[in-house]
Amino acid sequence: MKSNTGEMIVAYRGDGFGARICAIANGLSVAERMGREFRFSWPEMKTDAGHHAIAPPEEIFSPEFLAQHLDQTIAPRSFVGVMDRPITSEVIEQSRALRGIAINHWNGPVDIEGMPHLAIEDMAAVFNKIGFSEPIKAVIEKAKIEINGPFVAVHARRGDIVYGEYRKRLFNRKYMPLAAVRTIIRRLSEQGVSVLFFSDDEPTVVNLKAQFNIGTSLDYGAAELQTKTERAVYDIALMAQCETIFASRSVFTMAAALMGGVPVKEVVKYAERAALYYDIMDDLALYPQHYTTLERAKNLQWVAGEMADVISEEERDVLLSQAFAIDPETHTYMHMRAVDSLRRGRPSRAESILRESAQICFGQSHYAAMELAPSYAAVDNHYPKFMRQSMNKRFPYLNLMCAHHLRMEGKTDEVVKHSALAYELAPSALTGGIYCFDLIKAKDYTTAAKLAQKLITAHGDMPGLYAAQGHALSAIIGQKKKAYAAFSKAYALYPTDQSNASQAAYFGSRCGKTDEAKDIMAANPPSSVMVGAIAFTFSKAADRIGDLEGAAAYAARAVFLEPKRAKFRERLLGF
Repeated sequence: MKSNTGEMIVAYRGDGFGARICAIANGLSVAERMGREFRFSWPEMKTDAGHHAIAPPEEIFSPEFLAQHLDQTIAPRSFVGVMDRPITSEVIEQSRALRGIAINHWNGPVDIEGMPHLAIEDMAAVFNKIGFSEPIKAVIEKAKIEINGPFVAVHARRGDIVYGEYRKRLFNRKYMPLAAVRTIIRRLSEQGVSVLFFSDDEPTVVNLKAQFNIGTSLDYGAAELQTKTERAVYDIALMAQCETIFASRSVFTMAAALMGGVPVKEVVKYAERAALYYDIMDDLALYPQHYTTLERAKNLQWVAGEMADVISEEERDVLLSQAFAIDPETHTYMHMRAVDSLRRGRPSRAESILRESAQICFGQSHYAAMELAPSYAAVDNHYPKFMRQSMNKRFPYLNLMCAHHLRMEGKTDEVVKHSALAYELAPSALTGGIYCFDLIKAKDYTTAAKLAQKLITAHGDMPGLYAAQGHALSAIIGQKKKAYAAFSKAYALYPTDQSNASQAAYFGSRCGKTDEAKDIMAANPPSSVMVGAIAFTFSKAADRIGDLEGAAAYAARAVFLEPKRAKFRERLLGF
């Protein structure tokens, strides 16, 4: 059954189980209140998948629910996203030009302009409309039977925000320091409250259970469950039976709150600041055996980032330095220190910090290092003005950071000036690669092509440099074969990058490399492409080698992903 353009409500989350379930519950609620159809997608999780319980949808939902609502072809760009904001008349108007509204919101119910506000308590009835599979239904019913009497839940999320890639983006509001967990359990116990403790980190559960008289899901039948997904759902269902949940701002907690209509209290939000600081620092000293290396780093960073109002600038810097020494893969700590140094009028120190961070990052992240460091996004973006005032010809890495922010503002000419100066002051594959891409953006293709070749000669097989060379050469008349060679090399070195794949296929199709282009497209079918421009390029490649069916399929995918792009629609109409 198809929905008219602009009328569909969808839920699309590619992260953890809790976020997906909350988005589905909210999507169902919004669709019901607005009288629209509801669909959801269940994409494969690619980042930190080992820290989450993401089973195939067939194991979680009933066949009837999947038949009615599952749509694995949903493309987020085709919808107006709603996250941490209400559905206003403006959102509804925007959705009519696309395919509808994508509900990404998880932190409580979604408000709709002109309709009554829903409370957490109201969402339990909506949650019950999710069609779970029979095994998952049995798990939820088991939780209702096992819990007898009043309990208060305490949930401490760890997982990916301590041990996975997401720790590099901080997510401090999702984290509750171990000292805060101890304090709330101690206070609840002193009041005679029965506490159920939940965490995705087994050592934390073991340590706290040895210290306090608390219950865990293992005490209430979790050991009988067979799969990781069943145990995750069971934890959610047990929390949903409690009177109150004390936690951080976690989606897992919110899933339980929505399921049971249970209020959530953010422990850290209500804590006395100075007392919490001393609790954390004392806890680190008193119980070092309770902290893994990465959890210790997370606590040091958390204090530095969240308690700046009760510590000095010097202590904040020391804490961030200590966190980076423990966890040198998380460059965000260094970027925070650099920003602090700039704020204090110490550009030389900021330069030194950025240089160290960038060089370490470049050695580790390979292709992504062309963006200097992927964790820049985690540092606040409200300081470019005073940062530019610190620029001069002594600081190449500050110039790169400045270029990064100017690039986000679309100020191409200024970007080139800063990245050129950075390369002049500190020539390397890192500074040169960034400068090369900026030259391409500024349409100085000849200079970019020469620089790319110089960098490749000096630094060898780096996919980002070959990609830069390919983009530069592709814009120069008579250089298509060389562009194909460059993109093919980039694709060979980094075969999961579909941008390079599409360019290699396209320029292969223009240079008589028909078999090579076919092989590339066979490895990247239309359904696997998630960016409209890449699907568009593949469509052109398929068209040139005479595969009209494939060209039409890629064109249709491009329109599906980005329906507002006129040239995508025009191409599809040509088939």
